[in-house]
Amino acid sequence: MTQGYDASAWAEGPAPVYDRLAEAVVGLAPGPLRGALVLDLGAGTGAATSAVLRRGGRVVAVDLSQEMLAFAAHERPPATVGDALGLPLRDACVDAAVAAFSLTHIDPPVQGLVEVARVTKPGGWVLASSFDEERHPAKDAVDRALRAHGWTPSDWYERFKTTTEPMFTSPEGLAELGCAAGLVGVDVQRLSVDTGLRDPDAIVRYRFGMAQFSGFVEGLDADRRAQLWRDAVGEIGAVREPVCALILVLAGRAG
Repeated sequence: MTQGYDASAWAEGPAPVYDRLAEAVVGLAPGPLRGALVLDLGAGTGAATSAVLRRGGRVVAVDLSQEMLAFAAHERPPATVGDALGLPLRDACVDAAVAAFSLTHIDPPVQGLVEVARVTKPGGWVLASSFDEERHPAKDAVDRALRAHGWTPSDWYERFKTTTEPMFTSPEGLAELGCAAGLVGVDVQRLSVDTGLRDPDAIVRYRFGMAQFSGFVEGLDADRRAQLWRDAVGEIGAVREPVCALILVLAGRAG
């Protein structure tokens, strides 16, 4: 599912948050990265790619969205458009793989992880991440403002929230998925990651750039968009605690 993804809106809002999240995910790699060829599945604008490169790895990036892969392409390693359900890669061609918050957008997700295992050399490590079910109240505040201004969830987002995402919101569910895909030595950790969001305007910018909201926001005229922004900031009020994301990170190895 790539519906709603706008590379520019993503880069302006969610990207800095996902850079931090990807750094935390890749930091849990159970094996060496230097010199390794790593698949970045659902690479988007390159958050996990950058985290791997900083550790000396090499990257092959795959995403279903040409627009996301084209963003700042001159600064990134070679990438290819491809479907996670049938990756355009041969068997056992990468040393390791990371799927940072992308499996939840694949239907069925277990098939995406099966493909990841297929293209990873036997014994190579695989990382996959998702969000814990707990939400920060500031996110709900922005969502309330959006609904008050007429936003309604699209069919793909409803399906994502009701069918796909619930498979990943517990360590047990994520571990079960990894085992079902044939990974061995599966372990799931829960992390709290500081998103770097420090004020209401930054939180609104982050939420407005998310795939489920960006098209709606961009479709408003300038006055309505400005009023929505003010209302969202007002809904948040004073941020009294750090905005941290609770995430789950699966680590396993290809069989």
